[in-house]
Amino acid sequence: MAKERLCTNCTYNNNGWCNKRKTNKGLKDLSNCEYRKTNNLAKLQSYYEQKKWEYENIDNEHNIFNQGSLIGLEIAIKIMSE
Repeated sequence: MAKERLCTNCTYNNNGWCNKRKTNKGLKDLSNCEYRKTNNLAKLQSYYEQKKWEYENIDNEHNIFNQGSLIGLEIAIKIMSE
């Protein structure tokens, strides 16, 4: 069974070419990448941006709950990106 590489599920991976690093050299030896972004992280960031827009642009009595959701999403994004 093949070992899963760090770049396999990264959104910047283009068939072995890293669009962020602009190279394909040494990618299989990476143990950590500061640019790594998975589809789940991208979806979570998109959801965070939507909730932030709702919080800033829609006035209603439920904004206090949206504020709590924003804080929770910020924490989740930090955890997933590290």
